[in-house]
Amino acid sequence: MSVAVERLVLDNQTRQNIIYDEHLVRYQLASQLVKNKVVLDVACGSGYGSYFLAQAQAQQVVGVDIDETTVQTAQKKYSANNLQYITDSAETLEKLKDKSFDVVVSFETIEHLQNYHSYLQALRRVLKNDGLAIISTPNAEAFTEVDNPFHLKEFTEAELVLALRTVWTHVQLYQQSNALASVITANDQPALASFSQEPKQALYFVAICSNAPLKLELDNVASLNPAALVKLYQNPAVKLSNKLYSFLVKSRVIKK
Repeated sequence: MSVAVERLVLDNQTRQNIIYDEHLVRYQLASQLVKNKVVLDVACGSGYGSYFLAQAQAQQVVGVDIDETTVQTAQKKYSANNLQYITDSAETLEKLKDKSFDVVVSFETIEHLQNYHSYLQALRRVLKNDGLAIISTPNAEAFTEVDNPFHLKEFTEAELVLALRTVWTHVQLYQQSNALASVITANDQPALASFSQEPKQALYFVAICSNAPLKLELDNVASLNPAALVKLYQNPAVKLSNKLYSFLVKSRVIKK
């Protein structure tokens, strides 16, 4: 099975970058839906997200990754009584039984796969009839100038919704944007913060899918990043801009 590998490891370096919050905030959203549930985290990578869901009072969490070394590392670094890891392919999930999970979480996975149709069918198969699938992926229209060699297929909003609705009857889409925080909002809700980056379009989509009607009342979520803020203001260009702004204010060229 050919799968491109791109994984986030939480460490001091990544904590200074907004990518840390991009990943963390998705699990914050999902954590609102996992209490007392049996949860599958597909393409769990280093295991921090599976651990986050386990700490959100899930009954049981299973983290799945295709790489055995990655799974072994996750077991050592992120362990809990209600958490286990297995090695399996996201395109088949052949080690997992039908209709065995209440919630399936799979973030930043679909764009890496040779056969995303099989992947979606596998997610559907292991979900209970009224189960929830929570899937995220980059917005192809927001990354037109970025060629990510790990991504085999990036989706526009219309393409993603079409693909998901071939498997699930109900799809509710959320938008994720960044500034000095990473923010997820529902499509029909106002942004939680007024400082979302330009252009004002979603960088990522987070879809919640089910074959049962969706009656969700989720809070908008944001992951603030003080470390990234410090890094930003230590940037020489930003320091120069701040000095210029102060000079123009003092000179009354602009009004504060």
